[in-house]
Amino acid sequence: MVVQRLTKDQQWKTVVEALAVACVAVGGSGMSSSKMNIEFAFSAAWREWPWRSEFPSVSERSAYIYISKSERRNGVIGAFDLGRTMEPYLLESYEWWGAEQALEHIGDRDGPSAEAWRWLGDAFVSDMSGRRG
Repeated sequence: MVVQRLTKDQQWKTVVEALAVACVAVGGSGMSSSKMNIEFAFSAAWREWPWRSEFPSVSERSAYIYISKSERRNGVIGAFDLGRTMEPYLLESYEWWGAEQALEHIGDRDGPSAEAWRWLGDAFVSDMSGRRG
């Protein structure tokens, strides 16, 4: 399922929302909020993610911009708080779902599957856990 029907901004919104929820699911917290670290980690994970072609307007660049905007987005399930550290979280109205159910919902709504999003989150968190700053 290629989501070309979505605008670039909508594609980024979906990717960042799912990434935040996936990061919660795999236990990512207290990660570096450094722009450089976020950009490098996203780029590495995105290049290897087998489903990236479903989001043709999302490139390896600009992740920091969209991640930093995630807290101000309406209608999302998960977002990132960028303070001293980067913290992924589920919005309060979705906390009762838990990250796994939220990923299932995002997968059903937008594709790819929950497992695919979890793969991206795990790759991102793994790379970020080796970065400090």
